[in-house]
Amino acid sequence: MITKVEQYRMKMERSQKKILLRTARAYRTVSREALQVITQLPIEQWTEERGNIYRFHRSKKEARQTQMERWQKKLRENTGKAAWTKILIPNIKMWTKRKWGQLRAFGQYRHRIGKSRNQECYECGEAEDAAKYTVFECAKWAGNRKEVEENLGRKLDENYIIRIMIESRRNWINIENFIEEIIERKEKEEWRRERIL
Repeated sequence: MITKVEQYRMKMERSQKKILLRTARAYRTVSREALQVITQLPIEQWTEERGNIYRFHRSKKEARQTQMERWQKKLRENTGKAAWTKILIPNIKMWTKRKWGQLRAFGQYRHRIGKSRNQECYECGEAEDAAKYTVFECAKWAGNRKEVEENLGRKLDENYIIRIMIESRRNWINIENFIEEIIERKEKEEWRRERIL
């Protein structure tokens, strides 16, 4: 049986997801957990943090540290959701403390939401058209990828791309520009294909 508190928490989470989808400019199929990581502290963690400051007379810094640790643990234990986000952002604290960078959309769920008949990459005809494949492997973007890697002085890798971005504003801009160019070109191609169909 679900308690009243649990019902209110679920309502709050549903409301928060709508806001997070707009903030991240993501498809509604993106998990709430992934959205919370990309857009900052989840509302239930934030309210608990405020309660701890008030009830236990903790400092804001101490309460935030506790909530970050709980959030990281909760995300790690949740095996079914936000798998790609956990690879890209293994350290939530490092991600949330970054001093630069805005969020942009990336359309990796076209097939799942019924916008495409198959998962094949329409740029090169290989594999499934997912963000991971496009950014790190697709031959169509090899030249752009190589240019970014030369600017960064290292190879792009899914296991540490976020760490590289957070290291400096220059790194962030280099990678952001690379991904934005891919998104813009893929969106133009998608619009072109939709007009044909």
